[in-house]
Amino acid sequence: DNMDGELRIGEVTYEVMHSTEQPTAEVLREANAILDKEKLSFPLKVRAWQEGDQFSPLGMRGKKKLSDFMIDRKIPVNLKRHVRVVESAGEIVWVVGLRIDDRYKVTPHTKNIFSLIQKATDV
Repeated sequence: DNMDGELRIGEVTYEVMHSTEQPTAEVLREANAILDKEKLSFPLKVRAWQEGDQFSPLGMRGKKKLSDFMIDRKIPVNLKRHVRVVESAGEIVWVVGLRIDDRYKVTPHTKNIFSLIQKATDV
């Protein structure tokens, strides 16, 4: 059940990692998805965001429309069309590179962690 490897989303390559250790502050960045594996349903699905998409941004209670979230983040229109989401059983768990869903975050009770870590680009 170990699916370590790489996943390419758009122009970015992510390292897929499974671990039982709490993440370090270094990896807990918005560029990465550090998720509670027990709460996920595999396989995860990557797709373009759509009007009407909602999620619970990390640190927030309740749902927010993805379109509103991007306005709040001042994401320019030309970049919006490149925004991807990762879905688990029809629910958004990560707005790629922007914010994970609060319901899937790692807590002190998390036993198994599923991470997508952005790989350094050779720029």
